[in-house]
Amino acid sequence: MSSSDAWRDGFQLSSLIAVSETDILRTADNDPSMQSDSTVLLFLQDGMKWLEETAATFRASSQPGAANNFLPSQYINRPSAIQRQRQEREARDAEGFPDLNQMPHGLGSFEWLDSVHDPPLAQVLGLETPVDILVARQFGALDGMGDLDRPRTVFYPDERYFEPSQVPDVPGRWEFMTTHGDSNARVLAQINFNNDPRIDNVAPTAQDIWNLRQRFQGEWQRGERDDDPTEGIELVWIPNDFAGAMEAAARHGIAGSSHEQ
Repeated sequence: MSSSDAWRDGFQLSSLIAVSETDILRTADNDPSMQSDSTVLLFLQDGMKWLEETAATFRASSQPGAANNFLPSQYINRPSAIQRQRQEREARDAEGFPDLNQMPHGLGSFEWLDSVHDPPLAQVLGLETPVDILVARQFGALDGMGDLDRPRTVFYPDERYFEPSQVPDVPGRWEFMTTHGDSNARVLAQINFNNDPRIDNVAPTAQDIWNLRQRFQGEWQRGERDDDPTEGIELVWIPNDFAGAMEAAARHGIAGSSHEQ
C-alpha cells in the first residue's frame, strides 16, 4: 500500500472520529513519538496532496460536457422529500449537523443521513464514505445537484465535549466547532460580541464566549435576564491529550452506535 493510500484509509477512518487539521498538527507537535514517526509526516503531506488531487478531479468532472457530471443513475433509488425532511429533523433533534462543508473541530462521527439510500448515491459519484462527501461539498463538487439526488451526511459531535454544561474533567481548551463559511460559530461570535467591553479581546475567542455564557446563565438564575446571547455559538472542548481522547472514543464507539439508522 502506498503512503497516499494509507493516508486516504486513515482519512476515511475519520468517518468514525472527526478531527480538524489543526488538531492533527497540534497533536503531532506535542507528541514526541508522533514527531519521530515518518509515517505521520507522510500522513499529513500525502493527505494534502490527496485533497488537492481530489479537488482537481471534482472540478474537471463537473465541467459542462465532462463524461461524469455527477448526476446519479436513474436506476438508483432515492428517498422521498418527506423522508429527507424527517431524517434531517431527527438528526437535528439528536444534536447532529447535516451537510457540513468543513471539517469541524473536536471529536465526533460523520454518518450517512440515510444509511439505505445515501451510500448508493455516493457510489455512483465514485465516493465511498461520508467524509468523501464532506470533501466534495468543501470544493463545491455537489453544487447544483437536487436534494434527492445528492448523498447527504450528518456530523454527530461527541456529547462529552460538545456544549457541556461545565468544563470537562480532562485538561484542554475551548474551540469554536466551525470556523469557515458564512454561517459558523466563530463568525456568529464576532457578529454578536466584537469589541464587547465584557471581554479582553477585540474579537471574541471560544474561551471568551464560554466565560460570557457562564455570566449570562448566572444572571438568568438570579432573574436578571431571560435569554442567553451566546446561544447558537457551538463550542467544543479539545482535550490536551487529543490522541488519547481519539483512541478512547474509538474503543467505546463514541457518537456512532447511538445514531445508527
